[in-house]
Amino acid sequence: MKNIYESLKTKILENPIHNDTITFDLQRFNKELTMMAQESVMNILRAYNLYNTSFKYYQGLNYIVGFLLLFTQNETIVFELLNNIINKLSLGKLHTHNPLIKLKYYQMDRLVNLYLPQLAESFRVENIDSSHYVTRWLSTLFTNYLDCIQCLDKELKPFKELLVVLWDSFLSKGWKAAFKVAVYLLGKAKKEILSVDTEDVVCVLSKIYKKKIWTEIYSITDFKQELNKIKVTNSMLEVFEAEFNQIYN
Repeated sequence: MKNIYESLKTKILENPIHNDTITFDLQRFNKELTMMAQESVMNILRAYNLYNTSFKYYQGLNYIVGFLLLFTQNETIVFELLNNIINKLSLGKLHTHNPLIKLKYYQMDRLVNLYLPQLAESFRVENIDSSHYVTRWLSTLFTNYLDCIQCLDKELKPFKELLVVLWDSFLSKGWKAAFKVAVYLLGKAKKEILSVDTEDVVCVLSKIYKKKIWTEIYSITDFKQELNKIKVTNSMLEVFEAEFNQIYN
């Protein structure tokens, strides 16, 4: 994989691009990265576009690559990890017009019904479904919170450590781990969501990362224990998928 990446990177450097979507996203969203790191993220994303011609870059992938680079400090390793996670979770299909994202919305709604029934009922009354909040969480695998660090009165290190725990789960367990975190976040924000007027609910959902949810996690051990209380299995997700196919196909 190292030789493949270096070859692709050479092609990119020989034919630089300055005004594409990747450049825009990095300049706008990855402010916590140094200029050198931004250049590395750009190289990795563009190299992957050349490597996997069936994959189309989407906004949010820059967060994933930036996060991986912060930890590995190695472009080749990040390139390989990116390829693995895209293939494992079919991330390239997480866009509005693909059935996969609609399936994820349905699965998330079913999990909210199961674990947060009061919140689910409130959402039904207010005509809110998971498409209002979960897309960015899943498409970035929660790495987009890094852009909100300036809103939190804490050092960056604890948040990095939490993401490492999450990503260990994502890589080994797949989507069920991501759904666990999504249910966890909603549960932590439940009181505030239920306390605001209907027109403010979507605003609260969009700003969950900027609240104190992450600062209330006192240790990695506590966080793992909280996640373990939320039972999401592959068989559950398969049942929800069967329901989805029966309803919409």
